[in-house]
This record gives sequence, structure tokens and C-alpha cells, in this order.
Amino acid sequence: MKMPFFCAATLAACGAWAGTVVLPLVPTAVEKTAAAELVAALGRMTGEAWTCADEGVATTEPRIYVGATRVAAAVAPATWKPDEVLVNRVSAGLVVTGHPTRGPLYAADVFLEKCMGVRWW
Repeated sequence: MKMPFFCAATLAACGAWAGTVVLPLVPTAVEKTAAAELVAALGRMTGEAWTCADEGVATTEPRIYVGATRVAAAVAPATWKPDEVLVNRVSAGLVVTGHPTRGPLYAADVFLEKCMGVRWW
């Protein structure tokens, strides 16, 4: 798993505390759940309203690409090991993805915990 340098300071450097969580055009239930978790957590952390959009309409930066988006396809492996995740900074934002079964949700949790300091009790 690659860990990006993407934290609250990175969000602030983008000039805004709100951004877009980007989903594939036809998201799976796991991708939708991961996106909802990111939108809720980042909204609570920043105090701003993060939005969720499909990759055809996302305009607000910073962008976090969840699941099998076109941006993720450029950096993701061709095949996934079970429960494997990828959290990787790209020029377009951040890719949070993994094995199609549970990977996007696990990757979202890894990002929130390791990069943003979220803790679950």
C-alpha cells in the first residue's frame, strides 16, 4: 500500500476545505458506502460540505477518487489480492481504491485513519 502525503494541511493548501468525492459512472454498493463515509468524515473534520459526484461531472477540488474510476485505473494494479487497498496521491487528487469486494471501503478507512487522524471507538 502506498501512503500519500495528503492531510489536513494538503486540503488547506488547495485553497478550500471542501471538495468532491468522485465515484465511477456506475458505482458498486461498496464504493457508494466508502464515498458516503468520506463525505461525512471530511465534512465533520473541515466544517464544510463535501459533495459526492460521478466522474463525469466532478468539478470541485480537491478530488478524492473512490473505487474503479478512470483516474484509479491509471495507478491501480491489473489484478487485486483479497482485501488489498491503494491510497495514492495523483495529479488530479487522491485515489482511494482496492479489491472490488471490500477494498474501496477499507481504503477509505485507511486514508481517514492514517492520513487524517480519525479514530473509531
